[in-house]
Amino acid sequence: MMPDSGGVLTETRFETRHAAADKAVASARSVPAGQPDRTAPTEGGQRYTDWQRIGRGGSANVFRVWDTQLRIHLAIKVLRRDVPQTERNRELMRREVLVSRAIRHQAICPVHDVHDGPEGFGVIMDLLQGIDLSTWLKQNADSLQETFNQRLGLVEKLADALAVAHTRIVHRDMKPSNIFLTDGDIERPLILDFGLSLLDADRGQTTQGGTPRYMAPEQIEGRPDVRSDLFALGVMAYEMLTGGVHPLGPQAPRRPDLSDWQETSPQPPSTHYPAIPTALDRLILQLLRVNPDHRPATAKQVADSLRTIARARADAGASSGSADAPQDDGLRAVTVAAGKHIVGSPPSAPFRTEKPMRRISLGAFRITETPVTNAEYLTYVRATGARPQPLLDHPVFGRPDHPVVMLDWAEARAFAQWVSGDLPTEAQWEAAARAGRQVCEYPWGDERPTTDHANLDMMTGATSAVRAFPAGRNPLGLWDLSGNVWEWCRDSFSEQPYRQLRDGAVEPVTVIDGCPMRVVRGGSYESVISACRIAFRHQAEQTQARADIGFRVVFHGV
Repeated sequence: MMPDSGGVLTETRFETRHAAADKAVASARSVPAGQPDRTAPTEGGQRYTDWQRIGRGGSANVFRVWDTQLRIHLAIKVLRRDVPQTERNRELMRREVLVSRAIRHQAICPVHDVHDGPEGFGVIMDLLQGIDLSTWLKQNADSLQETFNQRLGLVEKLADALAVAHTRIVHRDMKPSNIFLTDGDIERPLILDFGLSLLDADRGQTTQGGTPRYMAPEQIEGRPDVRSDLFALGVMAYEMLTGGVHPLGPQAPRRPDLSDWQETSPQPPSTHYPAIPTALDRLILQLLRVNPDHRPATAKQVADSLRTIARARADAGASSGSADAPQDDGLRAVTVAAGKHIVGSPPSAPFRTEKPMRRISLGAFRITETPVTNAEYLTYVRATGARPQPLLDHPVFGRPDHPVVMLDWAEARAFAQWVSGDLPTEAQWEAAARAGRQVCEYPWGDERPTTDHANLDMMTGATSAVRAFPAGRNPLGLWDLSGNVWEWCRDSFSEQPYRQLRDGAVEPVTVIDGCPMRVVRGGSYESVISACRIAFRHQAEQTQARADIGFRVVFHGV
């Protein structure tokens, strides 16, 4: 590729050529001494001797050198002699050092200093030994199960590194070949090729760069920002955790364009590798949203989500031998202990329907960990001939692991009684959600919901898989108590039922003859945040079948 007519190598071209040289540094592994490289610069008494070229890019050569002062081998990347030695090109290389100094992180490849001598102008780097991630993935193509946790940990490390880098730059070319594994160890990654993507307030964004297979839709249009790197990370995570399947499918084009992303909805990664938990499915699909506003806003959010998912996986593994066993019908439930429980809200609460607070007595009961799913309800339909759920064939609402919806109160209760249970009273529902805590805004605590906690406030516009939000799980191990779907309760709706209660009331339930309205609790994917609080009470007509109402089941006689 030739310089432009003005004799100045443009930033886009320089970056494209320069990236190949960066990879050459990473690829070098203990190059043995051999015949002198006739293309190497002369030593001339300089600090750096024994120059051996180990890589050649479009704009720069990479040399393995001996540092006579530190007595170690280093790599120096210098502009090729046939590239215009303009101050502009030198400034780009200086910026590479400045960027590296500004974003020190153990997973970002450091660039130490500039070199300016008879050999040429360039930058001084570590001489790395190892392989890039694309090579590692090929070598471990048949060991997805054995290396899954390491792969997941790598995605977390990369997100952590991007969180630091994004304070100064957008990488714009995240891909496996730009991830170097020191000594071939997947737990010691380095992100390469950061130097030419600096966001400078005086000059605006640099060129779009990127590799089509990993490029975000807005980057294809020339508008990259930090969320473009998160999109690329999502593509990488999808491939790593499915054994090499691209989000656009096994037959994805080598160079996807904007229309490919706009016209294709990626399948959940678990479609290709069932061991992927639903929470990880949700996060990766969120990273791959065409609209960047619908992705996580920062790399830190992604890293925090991945840590939460990893903890949930570890907790599930540790408790697999001691957790409450499924009921005979296959529904998994947890026990709420008998005793005193708090319902209602203090005087400062915003809604009078949830006041005042009362202390009540409940016997022990078990409540299903999640709302009843489509798969669980379909078992009942096939066994009894009951009406199938209307949205069973819907591509989102009908997914097997999504809550069953479009059932009226009587249909929900019929299922509950078929499995020898019942719908929860709203007192039972609230006691289970509070998990023994007296004052608690949300099932997980008082922290305001984020995209890790719940599916609410039209975040997705539809239901999500149960167990997809590990940060929202409450201390008893109950999922989806906030958002996703409202949940039918047994009670008739009363405006202020707690005013009629006395402290110490036993097994309270509101029954109003002829009242068509039933209590629903928990909020839904459409609900504003305040409606997804533990104490919030709402109502729906019992004959209504809505796409935002589901249910869970309680079992007595524990």
